[in-house]
Amino acid sequence: MHVFIETIRPYGDNVVTATEQKWPRQRKLVSGIFNEKNHRVVWRAAISQAMQMLNEWTALSSSTEKRSSGHVITEMQRDVRKTALHVISDAGFGVTLPFSPKGVARDDSYDHMTSAEELSLEEEFSDVKPAPGCDLVYRESLAYMSVEYIRAFVTVLLFPKFLKPFATKTIKHTLNAHRDCGYYLQALIKRARMAKQRGEIEGKENLLASLVTQQEEIKKMLQAEKTEGKAKTMEEITEADVMGNTFIIAIAGHETTAGTLAFAFALLAMNQDKQDWVLKNLDEALEGESEDPMNWDYNVVFPKLISPMALMYETLRLYSPVLAIPKSPIGTAYVHYRGKRCLVPPNTIVELDVPALQYQHKMWGPNSYSFQPEIWDGRRPADPAIEAFSNSVCGGRGHMFPNVHTPQKGSFIPFSDGNRACIGQKFSQVEFAAVMAVVLRKWRVELVMNDSESREEAVKRVQRILDGSTVKLTLMMKEKLEIRLVPR
Repeated sequence: MHVFIETIRPYGDNVVTATEQKWPRQRKLVSGIFNEKNHRVVWRAAISQAMQMLNEWTALSSSTEKRSSGHVITEMQRDVRKTALHVISDAGFGVTLPFSPKGVARDDSYDHMTSAEELSLEEEFSDVKPAPGCDLVYRESLAYMSVEYIRAFVTVLLFPKFLKPFATKTIKHTLNAHRDCGYYLQALIKRARMAKQRGEIEGKENLLASLVTQQEEIKKMLQAEKTEGKAKTMEEITEADVMGNTFIIAIAGHETTAGTLAFAFALLAMNQDKQDWVLKNLDEALEGESEDPMNWDYNVVFPKLISPMALMYETLRLYSPVLAIPKSPIGTAYVHYRGKRCLVPPNTIVELDVPALQYQHKMWGPNSYSFQPEIWDGRRPADPAIEAFSNSVCGGRGHMFPNVHTPQKGSFIPFSDGNRACIGQKFSQVEFAAVMAVVLRKWRVELVMNDSESREEAVKRVQRILDGSTVKLTLMMKEKLEIRLVPR
């Protein structure tokens, strides 16, 4: 098995890591949990978190150095990651977290509890104090495991537990994060099961509630097959399966979107002319809508957000969260390369090079290395120089969004492709569009220039930061990037 796959299954197999033989069972478990009811929850959660983030940005920046006009945002990457984590916590697990912890200590009796049985949801998943037996709060443990999953995999695999008292601070922190993340995921699943038993899960629209319900449905199906003497169509869904998929939903569900938001803000700041296009189209989409984004109707507003979606797709084209996608044929397969038919033996690991594909001039035209979000606008004819859009059908295969050009199959794969493409694609689209619409409706994004630095020099500096990005779970910038919000 590919080493990357092994590192993202610390708590059990899941829909991403399962082999071809086991994948149908995993797919059966998660199929249907991403649906329009859940996307409405994503919409409201993303708007709420974006508004809280924006309030903190405009309030706290007054205490920081203002270089020129506007609000200097010093922790943009950290804040969009927090926003995305809180959205998956809300829409994924039913845990609503404030963007900024209130910092209010809980009752002293909590310190003496040896069990979490009597804790409320707000207490157990507080952003202020860890649950009993844990060293990290829920948000911290998930955030650490999302970024340092390889370190956690290696440490847990190789470091003997009995030596933990003598471990370095870093090793202890890694072991604690792995343990605490596992605790919180199990606690989430337990709460969902208890709600199911009490009949309280009906109407719940978060992913975990749907996951638990789906597991019960599969169990009933297999029991019916046994009663009727039919052959078993699949193996039972284990607790490890539920745990593994809860973990992959948690980390993949926020790291990918967080990274895309960060790169998008950087690209907008570097390309003011392209930002003008995004803002003009956003203004048209929001004309006549409520001044309070919490009143925006998902069914009405989301389909109109063409420029935020074009921004997302173009950001994903240039800075795909995953740079190499491992594939492996079950049987003998053939690929055509430069006029030759090449044999790929069964179980051979083939990695799809995403940047090479999405930067190539043949498919994306002579300006394939440039940031050009307007090429995705399906309200105008596709650029004939972009072969990826030949015979484009707006809102077609896999994109589920009207008025955006759909690339040819195999030419654009940030969400992977084929049967095992990302099932949370629209979840991410809704979240990204909502966050960008909230932030950009009254603000524009600019670069923060260092002392005596020209704008051209600042653009080159930021481009070097983007070029120096690295992959942890997903692609992310290694250096901190400041941006400035300027009122429109």
